[in-house]
Amino acid sequence: MKQESPYYEHYYGLLRAWEHYVPMKRDLSDLAARVRWARSHDDDAHRIANNAKNFVNENLLPQHVICYHAVLLLEWSKRLQSEVKVRDGMTPVPQQKFDCDCKSKKQKKREDL
Repeated sequence: MKQESPYYEHYYGLLRAWEHYVPMKRDLSDLAARVRWARSHDDDAHRIANNAKNFVNENLLPQHVICYHAVLLLEWSKRLQSEVKVRDGMTPVPQQKFDCDCKSKKQKKREDL
């Protein structure tokens, strides 16, 4: 189950109500009804739970989250308009060049959202 929220995570655009989660109102006024639905629709509830588990395994394991942040920061750094300056009291952290293989078809889909 997923409660409505004003907050947004990077993967929310890929989630589908009744496919990956059972939606609930923010104030939880429908919580009892959603639990009753799940208990009376066992097969559907199991299908949704399995879809959610598969989604997590394909998109939200630590390596996926790290890859998302690597691509995010790489793209953000391309948009810097001035040179980054190390000021007094700061410690420079040299960055090695690397080829990021994080861009997959799924991440390209995210960019299109």
